[in-house]
Formats: sequence, structure tokens, C-alpha cells
Amino acid sequence: SHLNASGCIIPAPGATSGLGYPYIWGTASTMWGGSGNVTTPTAVKSLWNMTAPVKEICVDWNTIHYIDSLGNMYGCGYNTFGEVGNGQEFVGKYNYSSWPSYSWTFTDYENPSGKPVQIGAGIKWKHLYSNNWFGFYKYAMDENDSIYSWGRNKSLALGNGLWNGYDGGE
Repeated sequence: SHLNASGCIIPAPGATSGLGYPYIWGTASTMWGGSGNVTTPTAVKSLWNMTAPVKEICVDWNTIHYIDSLGNMYGCGYNTFGEVGNGQEFVGKYNYSSWPSYSWTFTDYENPSGKPVQIGAGIKWKHLYSNNWFGFYKYAMDENDSIYSWGRNKSLALGNGLWNGYDGGE
């Protein structure tokens, strides 16, 4: 993350599958539903009520997403532009006090989603695409090799043919 949040998968001792459970650390603990400053890798299996090990996890600009061994995807984080994928967002609701002159200042730690929620229930997921240069977007592939995208769609960034905004300013 561009914030102080890091994560990894640690396989069980003796495991050869590469699957495991997440450990997370950093000061941005509300990003994953935690609290306080976590300075060492800390298991979140019980906090997240996990029942299946993780095969892929990514911590990017504002979010954490993972695919478990059953092909289910979960996401959490700071959800300003809907980048968690839970159907909610902060910007674009038109219910903030200064609307229509609201301009988001890219304030960090805004609108945390809490613990991970399932994304795309009923879809079996194969791969997550993540990098800090995606910023407020998320891309994932299902088991049939179809690509899904969600988050901020300014200037057609999601590739879904819909345009949400213009190229100058917020």
C-alpha cells in the first residue's frame, strides 16, 4: 500500500501447496478491520473468520483483496471510489454537505470498509491484478478467463465503455 500497510501469505509448517493464511502489519490497521499500530506480522485468520487458506493476496493503494483456495474473492480497505468492490463508495453519493462543489482531496484513511467482504459471490476467481499505479481501480480474472474491473472510472479507465467524469480536475 502507499499507506503503512503490508501483508503476506504464510503457509502452514510442512505445507507444500503454497497456500496459507494472511499476516498483516502497519499503522493503517483500519484498512483491514483491525485497530492500533501493528508493528510485526500479525495473523488475521480469526479476525477475518477465515475457513479456507488463501492462494493469492494483494495489498495495493487503498485496498486488500484475496482469493481463497475455494476460488472466492474478498476485499476490504479505504473505499473512496468503490475500489473494494462491495457496491459502496464515498465519492459520488451526492449526500455530502458541500455538494455540488465537493472535490476530494485524496485524504488517506477515509471511508474504511472494515473486515473483508465477499466480492462477486457465485463467481470463481483465478487471479488478481494489482499494482500501486492502478490507484483506485481493481481488475480480476475468473476461472473462465473473463476480466472484471471496478472502482473509479474516470476517463474510461475500467475499460467497460462507461465514462464517469472528465479529464480535468475531480
